[in-house]
Amino acid sequence: MEPKYRHRYPPCPDYDVGCMEAWLEHMAQKGLHLDGASGFFLGLATFVEGQPAQVKYRLEAVPKARGFFEDNSAPTDEAVEMAQEMGWEYVCRLREFDIYRSEGGFSPELNTDAQLQAQSLKAVEKRMRGQVTYALFWWILYPLLRAFGPVYTASHIGGLLTLWGWGLLMGQLLVALYRLWFLARMRRGLLRGEAPRRPKNLRKAGLSYRIGHGLHVAAAVALVIIVLVRGFSGTLDYGEARQPLAAFPGDAPFPTIIDLTPEEAVYAEEYFGFADDENTFALWDALPVKRAILWEENAKLTFADGQHFTGGLYVEYYEAKNEWIADRLAKTLFRRDLASWNVEEIDLPELGLDYARGTDRVFNTVILRQGNKVLRGYFYNSALRVIDWNDWLSLTAQSLME
Repeated sequence: MEPKYRHRYPPCPDYDVGCMEAWLEHMAQKGLHLDGASGFFLGLATFVEGQPAQVKYRLEAVPKARGFFEDNSAPTDEAVEMAQEMGWEYVCRLREFDIYRSEGGFSPELNTDAQLQAQSLKAVEKRMRGQVTYALFWWILYPLLRAFGPVYTASHIGGLLTLWGWGLLMGQLLVALYRLWFLARMRRGLLRGEAPRRPKNLRKAGLSYRIGHGLHVAAAVALVIIVLVRGFSGTLDYGEARQPLAAFPGDAPFPTIIDLTPEEAVYAEEYFGFADDENTFALWDALPVKRAILWEENAKLTFADGQHFTGGLYVEYYEAKNEWIADRLAKTLFRRDLASWNVEEIDLPELGLDYARGTDRVFNTVILRQGNKVLRGYFYNSALRVIDWNDWLSLTAQSLME
């Protein structure tokens, strides 16, 4: 007869030793026995249906992290054999704890040495501190390095989505810190001769944990779904997918290539027929910015005298909610460019703007700010008829003052 399996959500986290032991024993009394092969997976415990029985469960802290090439799912053979001699069966591994059980409930305690138990928990705490430190660096410090800014991120993917992600990461960090505090308190209790806390009402004790953990998981899954949907639709970085330049509503708030050619010129269809994927724009708004534009234009022009021009224009344009956001955004853009490999700052002429910096990244790239308007862009020529770069820079600066 095939065994029947049941999956249950624990009423407590893995590090709440007393509660976890009490819950597993309660499940055994109902005829559900923890399956040693499946154990815990994705937060769910797998049980095998059987006869109700009095079973004792014990969680033993793993005193030493197992090596990469060692079996990370079971203790040593010596530890398992020693437990068997005392009437205990090894069941499975639950993160930093090995789970044992004794049927009938008459076996002597698996470990009565409070000093040894406390020492094992101290080792677990040490490993947890390393994880907290690692999380603190990558989740908090790294995004705040000068080359990366939360204002820039929020301006592209949206302030709400940014806060959503940061909230989840901060929640995980707080949980890790609470786990450290809980283990330290339990270790001190062992040294005082106190057994791990066992709640009298498992349903009530697990209610807050299940609600909090369930909400966190639901929020994380929802965020992943939103990111995937927006990523596949091309709207993760921008509020809308890119569109042909011909569809841009109205006039661009900065000079385009056509504005740089006062005399009559004809666009070559193969370069500027709007079928080329590189001649596109994206128009969006996010929490820190009222309007943002990404403009990519590549053109081939034929002038009346028969001469040709080919070149391109790339612009990121932002209208921030206020000048403080615009200032943070402009400085972040400059630091991001300057942090690129083998990039140096270039000198710019006096433009009369609140902020004007430039680098030699790819082409000479400028970051300009006037009031709440920010522009990052570059313009290049690649043919005989040359449109002066300084003329483009001057016209661009004037457009921000309007």
